[in-house]
Amino acid sequence: MKFQEIADRKKEWIAAGKDPQRVMEETLRDILAYRKLQSERLNGIIQVRLDGCDAEEGSLRMAFPVEEWELNPAGTLHGGIFATAVDIAMGMLAHYYGEGQVCTTVNMNLNYLRPVKKDDVLIVESKLEKLGRTLVSMSVKGYAGSDGRTAVTGIGTYMILDRKLD
Repeated sequence: MKFQEIADRKKEWIAAGKDPQRVMEETLRDILAYRKLQSERLNGIIQVRLDGCDAEEGSLRMAFPVEEWELNPAGTLHGGIFATAVDIAMGMLAHYYGEGQVCTTVNMNLNYLRPVKKDDVLIVESKLEKLGRTLVSMSVKGYAGSDGRTAVTGIGTYMILDRKLD
């Protein structure tokens, strides 16, 4: 399914009065499946799954299993992969609200608080803070699935560009 088809289907469901929570869940699953089709790119290589969302709150939760190739020399999740996971989680939310338009990262500020180890899962929660005509602002928190301790926090701003993704 093409990205624009996902956005069009979301609009149809909303117009038909479908439950907003189901619309968000199904649309985010479709966006994630679309991203995974890019097998030669990082979006298709990095393992990720939708772990939950809340349409009323404007948030989503994604799980990133930590794999060997993602480790730094100290044996913990590389900072660049931390940033990639956060960017994917916030980017998914920006795409959800972007209605099929290209969304690009404008700014992302992260605070790395503790390491996440191999065979653990980085859980990343992103939350919509403000949706404007062209900018989407979000907050984010990531934690280790094994102990629930916060590993990364941050904020991000994404621009909805005036062109279709497909």
